[in-house]
Amino acid sequence: MNKGSKFEIAVIMGGKSGEHAASLYTANNVLEYIHKKQYHIRVVFISQKGQWYVERPFYAYLENNLLDNYLIKSLLTDLSDLKYKKSNIVRALAGVDVVFNALHGGDGEDGKIQGLFEYLKIPYTGSGVLACALSMDKLLSRNIFRDEGFFVPKTIAINEINYRQDVGGVFKKLIELLPSGPWVIKPRSLGSSIGVRFVEKSKHLLPVIEETFKIENNVLVEEYLYGIEITCGVFEEKGNTIALMPLEIVRGERRLFDGEMKYNKSLYETIAPPNLSNNIIELVKNFAVAAHRLLGCRMYSRSDFIIVNNKPFILEVNALPGLSPNSLYSRSLKVSNFPFAEFVNRLINEAMDKRRERM
Repeated sequence: MNKGSKFEIAVIMGGKSGEHAASLYTANNVLEYIHKKQYHIRVVFISQKGQWYVERPFYAYLENNLLDNYLIKSLLTDLSDLKYKKSNIVRALAGVDVVFNALHGGDGEDGKIQGLFEYLKIPYTGSGVLACALSMDKLLSRNIFRDEGFFVPKTIAINEINYRQDVGGVFKKLIELLPSGPWVIKPRSLGSSIGVRFVEKSKHLLPVIEETFKIENNVLVEEYLYGIEITCGVFEEKGNTIALMPLEIVRGERRLFDGEMKYNKSLYETIAPPNLSNNIIELVKNFAVAAHRLLGCRMYSRSDFIIVNNKPFILEVNALPGLSPNSLYSRSLKVSNFPFAEFVNRLINEAMDKRRERM
């Protein structure tokens, strides 16, 4: 940034992960609410093939094209008429004062892109390298929570190499430790409930594990908890951490709040405040803040729980939750009377403070 000019904010979106589309929805919602007169906006798009593109200015395009059309073109990586310029990482981020990280999934919220920003000494929104890596690894984070006294589901980790060497032994151990179903099978390190499966009969365990290995070679098998599903957002600014109003997720007859449900608002509803006592609601909020701090998250996060007999069992922490208009975190902001525009710009200000500390 030249002296006397506006700060440059880069919004980075897309990416190679299975959450490419979710990232686009987050980015477009964020772009709508950034103070455009206060900052220069640079949009950095990463295709599903990993190619970096830069478009500037961006708003001229958005004003004249339907968002759905933009999303379709981005998903197809057909960038011929989007006024993007093919770039590399260094050029794409050159001269940027702050990055607003709208990426999701692998390479976006697992610590990798955060490591790049750290190496380039560019402040960015969201959690740092370690917190992102821990939150994406459901086994590591769950072990941390258990050791700190959180309620966690019984979980067994299965590595594909070990599984191939002794399928019978793995199955025997699984049944010994989790003898009665149903069970939940999921990839160890993917977001947006990608690959999460519900298994009711033991004869289906191995086939579903085999299917999950096609997504990731580390799989978790956990007990299915019957209870009330709750999610709770956290916001942190200048060292002060608060919990937003928790949401109760009502999914009808579906067993799991899976990826399809998350991106189809007609398949579920949220209730705020949840149908819980005030004491349990406060307990959930305290647990969400504690989990945020325990993993070292910063700025914002969202923790998911199942309430069983008034005990909040933590499932995972999302260090970089989605921010589309219909996302759970955005809903939490709304019911907490926290305007989305204020949230976005306070995140940028928080990142700008990090920049000033380095100057």
